[in-house]
Amino acid sequence: MGRSHYAREQIYRSGMDGDVIANSRAASRLYQAFFQLTNRPLGKPSWPGSSPQGTIIDQRASTPVPLAARQESVVNTASASYTPTGLNGEPNDGGNYVSIRDLTGTMREDRQWYAPRFDGEHGRLPLSPMVVKAVNALNGGHPPWPLSLAISDALSIVDRNLCNIAVISRTGAGKSKCWQVDALASRSNYPSFSVLVVAYIALIADAARVCQEKGIRHHVWTEPITVAPRQPEVIIVSLNRAVSDTFLQWISGQEIQAALRRVFVDEAHVLIDEKFRRTVDDFGRLTERLPSKQFVFMSATIPPSEEQELEKSVCMPIRYLRDPTHRPNLAYSLVEVNSTDDAVDHLKERISFGKNRKEKGKQVLVICRDKSTAKIVAAKLDCG
Repeated sequence: MGRSHYAREQIYRSGMDGDVIANSRAASRLYQAFFQLTNRPLGKPSWPGSSPQGTIIDQRASTPVPLAARQESVVNTASASYTPTGLNGEPNDGGNYVSIRDLTGTMREDRQWYAPRFDGEHGRLPLSPMVVKAVNALNGGHPPWPLSLAISDALSIVDRNLCNIAVISRTGAGKSKCWQVDALASRSNYPSFSVLVVAYIALIADAARVCQEKGIRHHVWTEPITVAPRQPEVIIVSLNRAVSDTFLQWISGQEIQAALRRVFVDEAHVLIDEKFRRTVDDFGRLTERLPSKQFVFMSATIPPSEEQELEKSVCMPIRYLRDPTHRPNLAYSLVEVNSTDDAVDHLKERISFGKNRKEKGKQVLVICRDKSTAKIVAAKLDCG
């Protein structure tokens, strides 16, 4: 519709905002000028200190051109070959325009285009006041120790629900703070909970104990439950149950998905290390039922070479946040022996050396190749 006739009638202006009409007229005017559908000049710009660019066309002296001819001219011009030129008029190499998609940044073609970049200090995100308050509450009022870069960035990403992440940090660094802070910072008067998938059944009781100590309402999932505002903030489920038909049917309900915040997976290296478990291959059944939910994978032993393998196992892209995974309190040395008796003698020497030191309450763990060897070594060391 022409600019001069846009919303001029009362019937067109009925129920419309004045700013919408003005913006629509301006858009129509620019559209016609861009495609040369009108000879009407753009006129003088409204901002001060500016002047119109180009030659003003005299509307009375110009000869109107049919609209069909103008459209045909536009099509022919667009389909003709075009050689880009530089500012000095020299032709430019077309190869400079191949990567224009990358330069515009509309969508990166390399890996991890789906997540914002956090490279360098300038790319880090600050912690929100709710997250800081939750971290202080977990510390019991004591001065908080500095969070590692990976843990701090993970808390920021989880708080903003940006993308799926994997937090790779050493044992004891505070990876569990991701789901604990999420539980405390997300408290509200409406149903809201997160799911904590535990790889081993033996760790379920440990996770429940931590929730009880931190004051986090939790529930160990064994059968379908209903959600309410004062219901659990964290639902703990084993990996075997998380891929079962009963749990998948329960998690697919509209009421449950509306209350579900995100899914945390503890000891995520199990998904690539223990392929012999049938439940590992079925983990994709859980992710495909929650395409709009954030997944947070936590582990200390996922090397960079296994990142793509993990993404294939879970059927989703992942943003990796890494910290050094070495244990400063652990050290080892290799000693060559000729027989089992020599190995036992070396163990007795090391044990006696430890008993004479101040750490008398410490224990020694001896790992053997098989059960029969363990019995022989235990008998010679008089440890049962």
